Amino acid sequence: VLKNLPIRAIDFSNEKEKKIHDKIVASQKRLIDIHDKMDANVGNKRKLIPLEGQFLREKDKLKGLLAQLYDLSDDDARIPLIKEKLRGGFYTPEPIASFILKWGINGSVDSDILEPSCGDGVFLEQLKENKYRYNSITAIEFDEIEAEKANRINLNNKTVINTDFHLYCNETTQRFNLIVGNPPYIRYQYFDKEQQIEADKIFKHASLKYSKLTNAWVSFVIGSSLLLKEKGKIGFVIPAELLQVSYAQQLREFLGQFYNKINIISFEKLVFPDIQQEVVLLLCEKNGINSHLIEHLELRDASDLEHLDVNILKSPTKKIDFKSKKWTYYFLEQDEIDFLENIALEKNIPSIGRYADVEVGITT
Repeated sequence: VLKNLPIRAIDFSNEKEKKIHDKIVASQKRLIDIHDKMDANVGNKRKLIPLEGQFLREKDKLKGLLAQLYDLSDDDARIPLIKEKLRGGFYTPEPIASFILKWGINGSVDSDILEPSCGDGVFLEQLKENKYRYNSITAIEFDEIEAEKANRINLNNKTVINTDFHLYCNETTQRFNLIVGNPPYIRYQYFDKEQQIEADKIFKHASLKYSKLTNAWVSFVIGSSLLLKEKGKIGFVIPAELLQVSYAQQLREFLGQFYNKINIISFEKLVFPDIQQEVVLLLCEKNGINSHLIEHLELRDASDLEHLDVNILKSPTKKIDFKSKKWTYYFLEQDEIDFLENIALEKNIPSIGRYADVEVGITT
């Protein structure tokens, strides 16, 4: 948290500064503990509401300590990591934003582009820096301060709208060739009531079932897909849990049916080390043909994207198996997939359930 603030080094020889520093460390630990308890009591309003009050009071206390130690204004004393976690905003590294735009635009000059969660404008900055030609760019941002920052970026035919994407998605009649972004990672319980209602509408428009286990990035991906023109692309930074968690299963099925080409790029090293969140790049294209193909590519880290030729992503080779529930399946080569499918068809290998009871243990 502290490394994100505009601060000087702490003078530990100064007893007053050292005491305040120790209080800050203790306050951060209490915040983490309260937040863990909030996660453990999802759906239990009787316990959750008092915990939310404790969290906000402790956050204000920490804010005051930071302001006291570093002589900060109220705005400077914001708590970036905790604040970002609650609003789901972890801003995209420039190499990733640059690559997604490079893949999405790929020589076109007349695209209508949407960024459904623009933050302070990293995708807009990359659009400007790389001098891409396009027809229009529309950027949505829920946070008023971040929307103002994005609006200061000088781009032609740019519209920044300070609103919730779910609401925008359900009301707009505009359609896009390319939709890019890093949607917020917010759990259902942190949506306000209006956001929950609007997110449910998006699921219904896609003939999908909305669940309290759903994360905001899922509704962003579905809603963005619905805003594409007859032919179009989406390029998103999303949690790697897309590949296997149960609450994203219907999303995987939706994407497999909706798009003709899907590329997934994963990374050996964490893109967001502060939150220990593994992410993947989800690059999808619909072009009106009948085939549904998918490919997985793993890189060392985000810096490797600079040397990746986007043309190798034009022709994924693996057929999407709509019977398979998890996309980790596609980490295998096609001949390995065929081998496993043949075993499954022959049904001559006993399942582990014949010999043992399988139950969920501890999940983290």
